[in-house]
Amino acid sequence: MPTNVAALGEWFIAGGSPPEAPVQHLEYVAELVGVRLLNPAQRATTLRLLADLPGVTVTGTVTDRASRAGEAFSITSSAHGLPAQYTVIIDTESGALLGTRRC
Repeated sequence: MPTNVAALGEWFIAGGSPPEAPVQHLEYVAELVGVRLLNPAQRATTLRLLADLPGVTVTGTVTDRASRAGEAFSITSSAHGLPAQYTVIIDTESGALLGTRRC
């Protein structure tokens, strides 16, 4: 897995078509951390990719389903139909993805 933001964006879409909306990168990241344990450099690159997405906002400190506190980053998109808010929850100490939400 690349540790360069531009290369990571390309890596996500290798063999496929480019995302039609920024929210799709957020979905790729959520899927990635569900199947792979990232080292600190990979986590940092992933967070930089998310931070560079247009429309991403910091929505504050939240608690995930396992009662862990983390910082929430959200993007609102209608890419999949009706508008929805997609959120990733990040552990502020380790940079690990704690969870995702769609509402």
